[in-house]
Amino acid sequence: MSLGRGIEHCVCSARECENSAVFIIEWSNPKIHTGRTKKWLSCEEHRQFLIDYLRYRNFPFAARTCWGMKLVAVMP
Repeated sequence: MSLGRGIEHCVCSARECENSAVFIIEWSNPKIHTGRTKKWLSCEEHRQFLIDYLRYRNFPFAARTCWGMKLVAVMP
């Protein structure tokens, strides 16, 4: 993951990826994140990888497209 960068930088959260983010994925680990969510940004190339990572661990998540960091559509 891109350590040292926040969502304001709009760069993909996948390791060593410098692509611009197209999606925002909000997720939580129910065992430790009670009542809050974490946010990952994703380029088109890494969206499915990050979603599969969360699905494998049974973490709840929502993926949305983002343009200018405005959430515009919910994606399953």
